[in-house]
Amino acid sequence: MTQGFTNEELRDAAAEAGISPAELRDALVRRDPAALVPVGPAQLETRVAAAPARALTLVRERIEHDTGLRGHHQGEDRFDIVDDRDGVTYDIRVRTDEAGGALVRVEVVGTSGALALAGGGLGGAAALMVLVGLVASSTILWLGGLGVAGIAVMFTLLQLGRIGRARRRAEGIAAAALSAASEAPR
Repeated sequence: MTQGFTNEELRDAAAEAGISPAELRDALVRRDPAALVPVGPAQLETRVAAAPARALTLVRERIEHDTGLRGHHQGEDRFDIVDDRDGVTYDIRVRTDEAGGALVRVEVVGTSGALALAGGGLGGAAALMVLVGLVASSTILWLGGLGVAGIAVMFTLLQLGRIGRARRRAEGIAAAALSAASEAPR
């Protein structure tokens, strides 16, 4: 959804105007670069007036520049940039638009494996302390287990907030890269 419109509403608006949804997306991007139309959760797509290989290079180079990272090819029409620090992957895909240009899609994928591992470790420690408390019937062990469980919950909530901020930042970087590529000369 962008600017309060669903993808279906955008298709309907394009049909009423007698243009394609891709042309409507292009017009929205020209009017407001932040108006890139999401294709799905954390996916952005726009038309670039360049050959697919050139369009992929334009978007890839901008994201690499903005993040300070290097990615790797996944074939001729796909490129991935993994940001372990922020826990996201930029999955860049390109295809021809059948009019001499390209449609470029960037999907920002969360890679929160470290969060799951850390949360699982803290949760496991809390469960172990509670089980030992059950066996030993010690109030101190019960309180310790509940304290560790509380810390695990707080840690997880803080990490989820950090991941949300990192994902929004990554989506902004992807939107800027797509906007710059759509304005680049052929």
